[in-house]
Amino acid sequence: MSSLPHNIPLLYVLVRAFNRDKQAFLIGNNYLKLTVNEVVLILGLPNRGLDFTFVRLPCIDLTHKDLIEEINNLVVEDWSPTLESRRLDSLIIYLVNVFFFPLKGMKIPASLHKIDCLSTFVMYNWPKTIHHFLL
Repeated sequence: MSSLPHNIPLLYVLVRAFNRDKQAFLIGNNYLKLTVNEVVLILGLPNRGLDFTFVRLPCIDLTHKDLIEEINNLVVEDWSPTLESRRLDSLIIYLVNVFFFPLKGMKIPASLHKIDCLSTFVMYNWPKTIHHFLL
C-alpha cells in the first residue's frame, strides 16, 4: 500500500467531514452514513459470523515488517503441509492487520494475533468489526 499515491488533503477533508453525533459524513448539504452493508459492498466479505472484539491495546512486539520477513522466511524449495499452513497463517495475520486495521507505528494488536488460521478467520463477521474500527 505504501507504493500507492495517497491523497492526504482529501483524507483530511473526509475526516473533518465526519460528524460523530450523527455517525455520518457531511458531503455537500447531506449526511452520508457508513453502515455495515456499505463495508460489505466495498470489501465483498460476508456479513455473518461471530462478533470479534477488536482491542487496540495491548500491542504485541511484532510489526508489519516482522510479518513480511516471517512470510519470506517460509519460502523454501520443499513443500510440506505444515509449511504451507504456517505460510497461510502468517499471510492471514499480515492481511488482517495491514488492510483491515492499520494502526500508527505498524503495530499489531494482541487481539488480532489470535487469528492464526483460515478456519479461525472465517468464523468472524469482519464487515461489522471493520465498521466499528472505522467509526
